[in-house]
Amino acid sequence: HDNLRVNWTVPPVIRDLIDEYLVNISPYFHFRLTSPKRRLLTLMLIKRYVHHYQEAEGLLLWLPSPTDLKLLEKSDTMMHVAWSPPEIFDPQYKDLITHYRVTIAPFDAIKGVTGRPKNYTVPYPGSSIRFEDLRPDTIYNITVQAGTDSGYGQILWGTYSTLARGQNHILRLVYRTPTTLTVEWEPVWATDRGYIVSVSKSKCTTEPLKHLEPSTVYNVTLQPRGIADGASGVYATLPQGWFVVRNLVFCDRTNYAVSLNWEPIDLNMATHYQVRYLRLKENDAVWNEETPQRAIELLCPKDGCNRHCYLVYNLEYSPSEYVFQVRA
Repeated sequence: HDNLRVNWTVPPVIRDLIDEYLVNISPYFHFRLTSPKRRLLTLMLIKRYVHHYQEAEGLLLWLPSPTDLKLLEKSDTMMHVAWSPPEIFDPQYKDLITHYRVTIAPFDAIKGVTGRPKNYTVPYPGSSIRFEDLRPDTIYNITVQAGTDSGYGQILWGTYSTLARGQNHILRLVYRTPTTLTVEWEPVWATDRGYIVSVSKSKCTTEPLKHLEPSTVYNVTLQPRGIADGASGVYATLPQGWFVVRNLVFCDRTNYAVSLNWEPIDLNMATHYQVRYLRLKENDAVWNEETPQRAIELLCPKDGCNRHCYLVYNLEYSPSEYVFQVRA
């Protein structure tokens, strides 16, 4: 009655970078122990390459990670990446971001070890960076955090590889979720026999690559049928819960309920969706998370709609006081 025991799972690609964990429990959360939808503990990851944090800085819980990390271009010694700003809902925080902290570190896939990172600062509102003087045919972990004068937000992470010497950038990552990778390529080979797309650690040989593990690094290989040449690239699936639906709309609302509607993920690649909501006027507000639902159970009953819908009811306040998200 007077203690709690917790555990957590760390994505393998960052496990070796963590020196210690800071676990914080707030009296506000303790007061809410009777609500199963409340998050009771806050877990902060303190990494070696952020050792210059002062204790007063910490991680800013109100500041989410940037989104949509993309590899724009690469060569054997260069990678150019870009991202989208974090989604900040509270107006009092919107103008506090001053810069982004970006790290890049080589990753040894055989040993599962990440090397010493290099740190860069990108002034806000800049949202891209070009890394030069990289090693050919090497995997790199890249992280991005939004920064303020008092600390940093949550981490955005991705994994990409430089080309081997003499190779061209043919295979490109278009889309990633916790369980899928979607790639495209330039048809540079004179063939009409098709292609074979394969991924390490998986029996998947289709495009898009499905049924993958979250937070996992994969080597994707493209092989034209009947031709010895090919292309490859290294990419990582998103951690579970990092993919947020972007086309969410309100169908209807009452004083204490709201009906949500959204388009399914491309090619119906999501197996489950989870709705969560946050009340902006609360101090130290936390997300209220609904139980994840199977995608097939969320199909709109209206004929020909082909969208997903979900009803959130018994809200304590008007729906206009909340922010809603759907995670795939």
